[in-house]
Amino acid sequence: MYCFFSGDEAGTEGSRGIRSHVSGLYVWPRWVIGEGVGELQLKNVNGRKYIVEAGFSPVETCLVHFLYFKHQLDEKYVPFGAFNPFGLNVDSNNWADEFNLFMDWQVTPNVFWHLGTGYTNPNKAAEECTGRTRCLFGQTWIGFYL
Repeated sequence: MYCFFSGDEAGTEGSRGIRSHVSGLYVWPRWVIGEGVGELQLKNVNGRKYIVEAGFSPVETCLVHFLYFKHQLDEKYVPFGAFNPFGLNVDSNNWADEFNLFMDWQVTPNVFWHLGTGYTNPNKAAEECTGRTRCLFGQTWIGFYL
Protein backbone atom coordinates (compact mmCIF):
# COMPACT_ATOMS: atom_id res chain seq x y z
CA MET A 1 0.00 0.00 0.00
CA TYR A 2 1.14 3.54 -0.65
CA CYS A 3 -0.14 6.63 1.19
CA PHE A 4 0.63 10.23 0.31
CA PHE A 5 0.03 13.27 2.52
CA SER A 6 0.83 16.67 1.04
CA GLY A 7 3.93 18.47 2.23
CA ASP A 8 2.63 22.01 1.73
CA GLU A 9 4.47 24.61 3.74
CA ALA A 10 3.47 24.84 7.39
CA GLY A 11 0.43 27.06 7.95
CA THR A 12 -0.96 26.67 4.42
CA GLU A 13 -4.24 25.07 3.45
CA GLY A 14 -2.76 21.63 2.68
CA SER A 15 -0.76 21.28 5.91
CA ARG A 16 -3.64 20.23 8.18
CA GLY A 17 -3.19 16.48 7.79
CA ILE A 18 -5.85 13.88 8.36
CA ARG A 19 -7.55 13.39 11.69
CA SER A 20 -7.90 9.68 12.35
CA HIS A 21 -11.27 8.44 13.54
CA VAL A 22 -10.77 4.71 13.70
CA SER A 23 -13.21 1.97 14.61
CA GLY A 24 -11.68 -1.45 15.08
CA LEU A 25 -8.17 -2.76 15.38
CA TYR A 26 -7.94 -4.13 11.85
CA VAL A 27 -8.08 -0.65 10.27
CA TRP A 28 -5.76 1.01 12.79
CA PRO A 29 -2.54 0.65 10.72
CA ARG A 30 -4.37 2.05 7.68
CA TRP A 31 -5.09 5.43 9.35
CA VAL A 32 -2.51 5.73 12.13
CA ILE A 33 0.31 4.67 9.88
CA GLY A 34 2.88 2.89 11.99
CA GLU A 35 2.83 2.46 15.74
CA GLY A 36 6.19 4.12 16.37
CA VAL A 37 6.09 6.87 13.74
CA GLY A 38 2.34 7.29 13.18
CA GLU A 39 1.40 7.46 16.85
CA LEU A 40 4.49 9.01 18.38
CA GLN A 41 6.41 11.08 15.86
CA LEU A 42 4.58 12.37 12.77
CA LYS A 43 1.00 13.29 11.96
CA ASN A 44 -0.59 12.20 8.69
CA VAL A 45 0.82 15.20 6.86
CA ASN A 46 3.93 15.76 4.72
CA GLY A 47 4.57 12.11 4.15
CA ARG A 48 5.00 9.27 1.74
CA LYS A 49 4.33 5.92 3.36
CA TYR A 50 5.17 2.62 1.70
CA ILE A 51 3.56 -0.32 3.47
CA VAL A 52 4.11 -4.04 2.94
CA GLU A 53 1.96 -6.49 4.88
CA ALA A 54 2.01 -10.28 5.03
CA GLY A 55 0.19 -12.60 7.36
CA PHE A 56 -1.33 -15.97 8.04
CA SER A 57 -4.03 -17.57 10.17
CA PRO A 58 -2.79 -20.49 12.28
CA VAL A 59 -6.45 -21.09 13.20
CA GLU A 60 -9.60 -19.56 11.68
CA THR A 61 -10.10 -17.03 14.49
CA CYS A 62 -6.48 -15.83 14.68
CA LEU A 63 -4.53 -13.51 12.38
CA VAL A 64 -0.77 -13.03 12.67
CA HIS A 65 0.59 -10.28 10.46
CA PHE A 66 3.87 -8.51 9.81
CA LEU A 67 3.99 -4.91 8.55
CA TYR A 68 6.94 -2.99 7.13
CA PHE A 69 6.64 0.80 6.79
CA LYS A 70 9.02 3.06 4.88
CA HIS A 71 8.36 6.59 6.17
CA GLN A 72 9.52 9.50 4.02
CA LEU A 73 8.82 13.22 4.15
CA ASP A 74 7.20 14.78 1.08
CA GLU A 75 8.92 18.14 1.68
CA LYS A 76 12.08 18.61 3.72
CA TYR A 77 10.41 20.02 6.79
CA VAL A 78 8.84 18.45 9.83
CA PRO A 79 5.33 19.67 10.64
CA PHE A 80 4.43 21.14 14.01
CA GLY A 81 3.69 18.35 16.46
CA ALA A 82 6.68 16.15 15.65
CA PHE A 83 9.81 16.13 17.80
CA ASN A 84 10.83 19.26 15.91
CA PRO A 85 8.21 21.66 17.36
CA PHE A 86 9.09 24.65 15.20
CA GLY A 87 8.84 22.98 11.77
CA LEU A 88 12.55 23.35 11.06
CA ASN A 89 13.89 22.12 7.74
CA VAL A 90 15.91 18.93 7.48
CA ASP A 91 18.45 17.80 4.88
CA SER A 92 16.80 14.49 3.96
CA ASN A 93 13.38 13.09 3.10
CA ASN A 94 14.09 9.67 4.66
CA TRP A 95 12.44 9.52 8.09
CA ALA A 96 12.42 5.90 9.32
CA ASP A 97 11.96 2.19 8.66
CA GLU A 98 9.41 0.51 10.93
CA PHE A 99 8.66 -3.16 11.55
CA ASN A 100 5.50 -4.35 13.37
CA LEU A 101 4.34 -7.86 14.27
CA PHE A 102 0.74 -8.34 15.47
CA MET A 103 -1.50 -11.17 16.56
CA ASP A 104 -5.29 -10.66 16.75
CA TRP A 105 -7.19 -13.65 18.12
CA GLN A 106 -10.88 -14.09 18.88
CA VAL A 107 -10.18 -16.67 21.61
CA THR A 108 -13.87 -17.30 22.34
CA PRO A 109 -17.02 -15.45 21.26
CA ASN A 110 -16.59 -13.33 24.43
CA VAL A 111 -12.78 -12.87 24.56
CA PHE A 112 -10.52 -11.03 22.10
CA TRP A 113 -6.73 -10.85 22.52
CA HIS A 114 -4.29 -8.56 20.68
CA LEU A 115 -0.53 -8.88 21.05
CA GLY A 116 1.87 -6.55 19.26
CA THR A 117 5.50 -5.60 19.07
CA GLY A 118 7.50 -3.31 16.84
CA TYR A 119 10.78 -1.56 16.14
CA THR A 120 11.49 1.77 14.43
CA ASN A 121 14.91 2.54 13.01
CA PRO A 122 15.43 6.28 12.36
CA ASN A 123 16.89 7.45 9.06
CA LYS A 124 18.66 10.75 8.35
CA ALA A 125 15.66 13.12 8.67
CA ALA A 126 14.56 11.62 12.00
CA GLU A 127 18.14 11.67 13.30
CA GLU A 128 18.33 15.40 12.59
CA CYS A 129 15.22 15.98 14.75
CA THR A 130 15.46 13.30 17.44
CA GLY A 131 19.01 12.01 17.36
CA ARG A 132 19.70 8.31 16.82
CA THR A 133 16.75 7.37 19.03
CA ARG A 134 15.27 4.01 18.15
CA CYS A 135 11.73 3.09 19.15
CA LEU A 136 10.79 -0.33 20.50
CA PHE A 137 7.30 -1.13 21.74
CA GLY A 138 5.21 -3.99 23.03
CA GLN A 139 1.50 -4.02 23.75
CA THR A 140 -1.35 -6.32 24.62
CA TRP A 141 -5.10 -5.78 24.80
CA ILE A 142 -7.70 -8.16 26.07
CA GLY A 143 -11.38 -7.52 25.34
CA PHE A 144 -14.27 -9.16 27.17
CA TYR A 145 -17.71 -9.04 25.61
CA LEU A 146 -21.05 -9.93 27.22
